[in-house]
Amino acid sequence: MPACSPGLDGAGAEDEQTQGGRAASATFMEELAELAEATEEAEVSMSWEERRGLVDVAGDVLRAYEEAETARLATSGFVDLKGNIWGAVIEDERGWVDVVTVMEGAGSASSHVRIIRMLPRGWEGS
Repeated sequence: MPACSPGLDGAGAEDEQTQGGRAASATFMEELAELAEATEEAEVSMSWEERRGLVDVAGDVLRAYEEAETARLATSGFVDLKGNIWGAVIEDERGWVDVVTVMEGAGSASSHVRIIRMLPRGWEGS
């Protein structure tokens, strides 16, 4: 799976809790897995804010999926003309699909991340 931008690191990341535990680009994969295991629903979601720019945060999110080894980037790119919202769709061979958005905050000093994980259950025929 390709990374967002080479040479980005997560140094100095600060995060704010918005849902679940203390989600951040470094820990969200574990938290999403825990949320999925704790419900019978067909989807789970989480969001958080980091005091870093969009490119750094999006790069760290993609690296986390890359490290999962079972996940594959289906598509990604900016979803607005100004480049303030980046999105990706990640498919996993275990059956889940994540829709990721990273929205740049005011002054490019923060980013808001939202991930929706659609699970392979609760759908017709599953």
